[in-house]
Amino acid sequence: MYALTQCDALKRRDNNVLAFSPTARAIEAYTPRGRLLLQDRKPPWEHLTPKQLVISACQAVVVTAAPAFIAATPAYDPEGDDDDELLDWDRLYSELEGFREKCALTFARYLACTTLKRRLEAWCVSRLDPRTADRLLKDVALSAKRKALRHGRMGAARRMCLTEMRSKALGYGANLIVEECCLCYVYLRDRRRDKNALVKLQRASSTAFLGFAASFSLSCLGSGLGTLAKPGWGTVVGGAAGDLAGLFVF
Repeated sequence: MYALTQCDALKRRDNNVLAFSPTARAIEAYTPRGRLLLQDRKPPWEHLTPKQLVISACQAVVVTAAPAFIAATPAYDPEGDDDDELLDWDRLYSELEGFREKCALTFARYLACTTLKRRLEAWCVSRLDPRTADRLLKDVALSAKRKALRHGRMGAARRMCLTEMRSKALGYGANLIVEECCLCYVYLRDRRRDKNALVKLQRASSTAFLGFAASFSLSCLGSGLGTLAKPGWGTVVGGAAGDLAGLFVF
């Protein structure tokens, strides 16, 4: 009934507005179970709102600072002095050198990846079949809860591996494109003064591709295991854990 109500409400909108809407092709498209297709899609420019920009800036600071604190944490020595400091402050200061510039670059890359992902989503919605586009834009947490109600946790866990693969394809693709563009920029900047710039580019590009492939595969597996533990937030945590595991591999 909710899907039918939403369809009726969309039909009553002005036809000129619908003609230019990327979701106009999916107005009457809904699943046999009554779920309106593309309802999990996020607004194209939501990540540029002040609230989301603040959240993204905080994430950039945490992501940039975390490796420095990890590197400055001494290894645990059971026979060591209890008065030893928890952090090697000299190492921490050296690791945090250029911290502002690193945060700014991380923040800019995050915005570039998210913007490219939203543009790819808009292209899929406008060009692909609504059912295919819906599979690429699903919210994994909501999808896991829906599948758990229909198939139980075990059935949902198996299905969420494939759902995670589809829904994360655009995001991983956008991240890989931005990463390769950054590597190409570094190559163009250093090619005149560094004779091995091309070799470094090929090596870094191959490592990045393998790293993204490993993260993508382990994220799908982690999403299924997380769904088995707790559909919803467990799905998200499992996918994130798999993504981090892939980064540690490469």
